[in-house]
Amino acid sequence: MTPAVSICIPTYSQTEFLKQTLDSVVTQTYTDYELIISDDSPHDSVEKLLEHYDFSGKLVYVKNELALGSPANWNQAARLAKGQFIKFLHHDDGFSSPASLAEFVALIGKDSKVGIAFSGVNTQSAKDKSSEHQYASQKDLLSLKTDPMALMLKNCIGPPSATIIRREFFKEYREHLKWLVDIFQYGEILKDTHFTATQKPLIYSTSDAEHQVTQFFKRNPQLMLAEYLYFFDFFKKSDHKMASPYSNYLAELVLKNHIQTEADIRQAGYAGPIPSQVEDVLGLSDYKKRQILWMLRLKRKLHEFLL
Repeated sequence: MTPAVSICIPTYSQTEFLKQTLDSVVTQTYTDYELIISDDSPHDSVEKLLEHYDFSGKLVYVKNELALGSPANWNQAARLAKGQFIKFLHHDDGFSSPASLAEFVALIGKDSKVGIAFSGVNTQSAKDKSSEHQYASQKDLLSLKTDPMALMLKNCIGPPSATIIRREFFKEYREHLKWLVDIFQYGEILKDTHFTATQKPLIYSTSDAEHQVTQFFKRNPQLMLAEYLYFFDFFKKSDHKMASPYSNYLAELVLKNHIQTEADIRQAGYAGPIPSQVEDVLGLSDYKKRQILWMLRLKRKLHEFLL
């Protein structure tokens, strides 16, 4: 029998976090699911951990001979899915209560026009164990409904673990992206369908863990800028009245991260057009950069206030 939900967990070692994730899965009151684990680990630590669980025939485990890397490993897990809904759980995230999966299924509901649903998140610090409830405000939701490009300024949807997606609307993750890989997928999905959301934190997500990619992009801001440029170029519309806040944000990234020349951007792998707002701030004096950066930040705050 085809399951209603495919819970997809792409893994790479980190069994301490993964154990918590699996513990949250086996306690779910909603049981019409399959559990797909696509394992990129160089050893058998994940496989040995799985031996301690009884998934009652729901488990589909694939060990990759050669590591696919993310997000290719995410895509492989999704390709194996047979359920009506795809529910990602990354191995440092988990369900926040035994009723979470049931609530996700109820949230996305039976309306075939709703292709994606998302919840609030309890973000937990791996360092000091503090927790913060993050969710999309009504203003965020209205902005997202009006223009999915708003994700460029704020990811109000959250991590992939906060979503459940109707399988026919699922879009594969762009494998050349790392920093914006999730919001790019959200944007593509929202071009074709509607969304629904709840502020209730149906998952927890571990932040500031050492294995995450955040630190890499902090050290390599030109790569982050290249992804934002790609996002902007893909989703912008020729008659887009709101293009200015987004291109201004690109200019802000250039100034904040001390990117000096077009060559810096091209070396990061971006081959598309560069907006005039970005070209205008390359190669400026430090004094002029500080002036313009202050002005751009003020404009962005004003735009956020007026949304």
